[in-house]
Amino acid sequence: MNHDEAIQTGLRLGQFITENNLTQATVARRIGVSTGVISQFVGGKYEVKDLTELAAKVVQYINSFARRSKRDKTGFVETSVAKTIFAVIEQTEAASDDNEGRISVIVGDAGHGKSVCLRQFAAVNPNSIYAVVDETMNTQAIFMEIAKALVGRGIKLDLDCSMRKLIEQMAASIGNRSMIVMLDEASALRVKQLNQLRQVITVRCRCPLVLSGNSQLLRTVNKQPTERGYDASLDQFYSRLVVVLDLDAEASASGRDGGGTYTADDIRKLYAGGVRLTTDGVEMLRRIARTPGSGRLRTCSNIISILLTSSVAMSGKVDSTIIIAAIKQLRLPVLGRLSVRVDSPVEAEEESAEAKTA
Repeated sequence: MNHDEAIQTGLRLGQFITENNLTQATVARRIGVSTGVISQFVGGKYEVKDLTELAAKVVQYINSFARRSKRDKTGFVETSVAKTIFAVIEQTEAASDDNEGRISVIVGDAGHGKSVCLRQFAAVNPNSIYAVVDETMNTQAIFMEIAKALVGRGIKLDLDCSMRKLIEQMAASIGNRSMIVMLDEASALRVKQLNQLRQVITVRCRCPLVLSGNSQLLRTVNKQPTERGYDASLDQFYSRLVVVLDLDAEASASGRDGGGTYTADDIRKLYAGGVRLTTDGVEMLRRIARTPGSGRLRTCSNIISILLTSSVAMSGKVDSTIIIAAIKQLRLPVLGRLSVRVDSPVEAEEESAEAKTA
C-alpha cells in the first residue's frame, strides 16, 4: 500500500464508522492504537509514524467486520431445539409454586445450541437470569455468579459479605418473584453442590432452577446411592425434578425425515443470510448436527463461515461435496464420525423437489 492509498483508507474509515454506528474509540481498541491516532487518521492529519502500517491494520479490521456482519446477519433463529428448550424452562416455572421452585436438567454435547437458547430466553424474559459456572468454582463462587446475575437484573445485593449473608439477601430479594435461575456449563457440579443449589434456589428463594450441561451432568444426577457417599443423597433433588431433556437422545432419534433435532427448515432458516444450500447440502448439515462428538451445529456454523469467504460457494449453490471440501480445508475431525462416503454427495432428492422447498 502506497501513501496515496493510505490517505484514501483514512477517508474510507470515516465513512465506515458512520455507516456502522461505531466510535473511533471502538476501532482504536480493536486494532491496538490510541483513539487520538484514529482521530488524526480520519481527520486527514497524517502525523503518524507509519501511515501505511496503520492503513493496513484498518483495512484488515474493515474486512473482518464485514465478514462477521455477513455471518451474523441472520441473528437468533427460533429452531425446533430452541422451542423445546423454551418449553422446558416454561414447564419448570409452571410446576413451581409459592412454596418452592422446581428443577429441570438440559443435557447434550457441544454444539446443540443450548447456551444460545438459554441466553436468548434470558434476554427476552426479565424475570430470569443466566449464569455460567465451571469446574474451577467452589460453592461460594457459584453463588457469587448467581448473585452477580441478579445484580445485573437490578436486584440490590451487597456482594462484599459472607456466603451466608449473601444467601439471606438473595432469599429476601427474590423469594417472592419466582425469578428463573438458569445455570449453564453445569456438567462438573458435584452431588453436594446440586443439593446446595436445591436448598438455596428452590427452597429458600423459592425459584425455578434450570441446569444445562453435557452428559456428565446427567450421570451425576443418575448416580446410585452407593456411588455418592454416605451423606450425599439426591432424594430431595429428585422430588423437585420435573423435566430431563436429553438432546443427544433426541438427535439420534430416527423419523420420517431422517430424524435429529434440527429439521431441514431449521437449517435453511439458520443460514438464510449466508450461502445458498441445495437439498443435498441441507441434509449434510443435518447429518453433522445429529452426529455425536461432531461439534454439531457449531461445526455447521464454522463450515458456513469459511464458505462465506469462498468464491466457489458464492458462485452457486452449496451441496455436500462443497461442504466436505470445506471440512477438509479446515482439517476438522468430523469426517471420521460421519456415516457418509466423503468422495460423493449425500443421496438427495431430485432437483425439482429442491426447487419446491427453496
